[in-house]
Amino acid sequence: ARDGKSLAFTVSEKGETARLAVWRPGEAARKITPTSFTVVNPSWDFDGEHIYFVAVSEGTRRLHSIRMDGTELRDLGETRASEVAVRRDG
Repeated sequence: ARDGKSLAFTVSEKGETARLAVWRPGEAARKITPTSFTVVNPSWDFDGEHIYFVAVSEGTRRLHSIRMDGTELRDLGETRASEVAVRRDG
């Protein structure tokens, strides 16, 4: 997170699609996205609670957001972007 206390990253194990995982000091890293799509280039929101990322499924890229606890997964629509850059002014 932007406060330097949490980490968001992609992980792929044993043939899985790349999934979003989060880590906080003193906790084990945990995967928070489903296996139904591949996650690329996660980026923290300024609130430190939400992560934005591009999800790829069957050649289509869609922008998503999710809370760092794995709740509130939202599909924000199709995109041509492969990276997400969150700006303070929206």
